[in-house]
Amino acid sequence: DVLNPKNIFKPGMYAEVVLPVTGSSNAFVVPRSAVVTTTERKYVVQANDAGQAQWIDVTEGNQSNDSTEIFGDLKAGSNIVANASYQIKKGERVK
Repeated sequence: DVLNPKNIFKPGMYAEVVLPVTGSSNAFVVPRSAVVTTTERKYVVQANDAGQAQWIDVTEGNQSNDSTEIFGDLKAGSNIVANASYQIKKGERVK
């Protein structure tokens, strides 16, 4: 609801708004299915240069639909498993 004491706004008018949202340029956006949550930790599975699985601990930020921001020891270009699970073990070969 918007107060309109001077009747400036008329029915059928459109408005543009700017909504400040928190976010970070340091965050990576991944599918929610890439984040593995256990009772002990949250992590993503990253394929290293040799194609072996590494678990990278992350914290989650903003979420939208099927995506989530993550923060952790990741670099641009990291290969993250999109549909990860706790069944993928460290050192296992992944594609």
